[in-house]
Amino acid sequence: MALQNGIQDDEVAPMLLQLGQLQNLQQELEQSEQIRLELEQRNRESNRLAQNEIATLRRALVEQSIELQDQSKQLQDQSKQLKDQSNELRKQQNIIASLLAENDSLQNTLHIFLLFISFVAPPVAVAMKANSRRMSHAETASALIRCTFLCFVLWFPAVIFAIGFVGVKEEKKKQL
Repeated sequence: MALQNGIQDDEVAPMLLQLGQLQNLQQELEQSEQIRLELEQRNRESNRLAQNEIATLRRALVEQSIELQDQSKQLQDQSKQLKDQSNELRKQQNIIASLLAENDSLQNTLHIFLLFISFVAPPVAVAMKANSRRMSHAETASALIRCTFLCFVLWFPAVIFAIGFVGVKEEKKKQL
């Protein structure tokens, strides 16, 4: 059957087939183009989200870095303060140690002086009493001997105790 333009059916069939194939190819091309556009859009969106995430992480890292620097500075300041306090405590300990040593020296001197006075005072008192009563030399000598003996008996343990006490204090100083 002939068409109006003079084209035969057998000529039209291959053309229609090619036209159908071209239309299918065009649809596939349009679909491919649509898919490509969607993929590009997704890729741009994904890149934008990734860049936002990277920027957020960078900001967080910068903030943490600043915080760590601040903490480091604070720790350095605290360390310096602790060193200063430690030095001040050492100075105070040295002052206290020197005061304790001076105090011990004064106490030892006072103990020796008191022991001397307590050892010398009774015989002197006996001699003064003997002089005021007009005691005989034998009575005075006897009183002095008794007084001296009593001083030895009474003060010898005190002297031993004082020596031991000084030794204990020296041992405590060594432990400190």
